[in-house]
Amino acid sequence: MSRIVAPFILNQHFRLLANKSPDLLDFHEDLVSLEAATKIHLKNVAEQMLAVSCGLKTAKQELDASANDGPVSTGFHLTLSKFISQAEVEVASVTNFFTIVGKSADGLALYFGEDPARCPFEQGNLHIVI
Repeated sequence: MSRIVAPFILNQHFRLLANKSPDLLDFHEDLVSLEAATKIHLKNVAEQMLAVSCGLKTAKQELDASANDGPVSTGFHLTLSKFISQAEVEVASVTNFFTIVGKSADGLALYFGEDPARCPFEQGNLHIVI
């Protein structure tokens, strides 16, 4: 390509991009979040999810136990019941999101020619960062 044609084509691409997807031109603003995201370890997130799930299970056991306490625990039982209903929805949402992230991490490992079972995401991340 000549020196004149290349900038013209690049300019046309930018105009098309600005018209079709102007939010993509602000990608540099996302780089701050991207750097923080590279420091997230999926293993730690999985451990925290397990702890939250165990806590929810314990709360359900407390709810079942408080059902037999009579009128003394009526307020506690009602409050805990509402909390558990909301928490179950949130835990299911986070679990679903983590499953999607895990699949994306596995896909990334496969893209780089690694076996996701043999190469945890954190190890692959370390190789990419270094």
